[in-house]
Amino acid sequence: MSKTTTKAASALIVIVLMLSASFLAPIAFAELQQTQTPQIAWVVNDPYYKEAWVTVDVNGTESFLISARVNGDRIEVESINGVETHTNYVEPLVSLPRPPYPWWVSIGDVPAFHIFLDGPTATNIAVALAVLTFLLGVHVDC
Repeated sequence: MSKTTTKAASALIVIVLMLSASFLAPIAFAELQQTQTPQIAWVVNDPYYKEAWVTVDVNGTESFLISARVNGDRIEVESINGVETHTNYVEPLVSLPRPPYPWWVSIGDVPAFHIFLDGPTATNIAVALAVLTFLLGVHVDC
C-alpha cells in the first residue's frame, strides 16, 4: 500500500469517526426530549432537613426518595432510596469570573450554582434528573 493510499485511508477514518461522534449528541438529546418534567412530593420540608419523593419519566416512570441536609447555603444529599451518599450537592457561587475586556460593562455579581453529581448518579439519567430536580427545588424553597 502506498503512502498516499495510507494517508487517504487514515483521513477517511478520522472523518468517519468525527461524523459519527457528531451524531451522538442529537441522539442523546432526542432521548432527553421524551423526558417529562420531574415532580416533587415533599415528605419533610424543614429548614435544615428535606425529604421528598421525586418522580421522573425516562422510558418508564420511576420514583426516588431523596433526603438532604441544609448547611447554610450548601444542600447535601444524604440518601437516595435509603442508600447513603454525601457526594451530590449544590451550593451557590457568589459571582462568576469576568473577562478583562475594555468593553465589558460590570453588572454586579452573577448568580450561579455549583452542582456536583458523583459518577454513578451522573451516568443514570433518571437518578440524575431526580437529584438535580430535588437540589434545585430545595434551593428555590429555602
